[in-house]
Amino acid sequence: MNEYERKKLNEFNLEQGIIWILGEINETQMMNVMDLLNYYDDKAYTNIKMMIASPGGSKNCAFAIKDKIRLLQKKGIIVETYVVSSSASAATIISTSGTKGNRYIYPSASELIHSVSSTISGNIDDAENKMKSMRRAQLSVIKHYEETTNMNTEEIQKAIAFDNELDAAECLKLGLVDKILEGE
Repeated sequence: MNEYERKKLNEFNLEQGIIWILGEINETQMMNVMDLLNYYDDKAYTNIKMMIASPGGSKNCAFAIKDKIRLLQKKGIIVETYVVSSSASAATIISTSGTKGNRYIYPSASELIHSVSSTISGNIDDAENKMKSMRRAQLSVIKHYEETTNMNTEEIQKAIAFDNELDAAECLKLGLVDKILEGE
């Protein structure tokens, strides 16, 4: 694809209310997504599509995007999410934040869920503070999945006890998505 074609595709995506989340969820990605969500909010779009192919990343950035999605949903804006290849970790927080009934996955796509992880270094006080922070983060992840999936607390804790990669059918069964996109 040449530069002109890329520019036209970006213009098309902008006009159609399509946001691509590709790669790591970090501060730059978060800023780009938030800018587009704000743009669509300002332009009074009623439907936004988020296409997701991400290995995950920052939980804090994912939760910031989730919070913005919730604010838009309170205004009546439908946010569709599409898992197009893989949505892992923090990206799954975003994909499950879509408007209920409008969360999709491609048949060959997958999602990965797991418990909060981090590295700990420093003295014992630093380690204890980091563990407190990780426990709070774990509770926020569990609460999010309780609100957005078919799983209860016990099922979520069991499901995230390890790196749990789920195929499209498993995602549908657990309520991470609402529909598998099949040819009609």
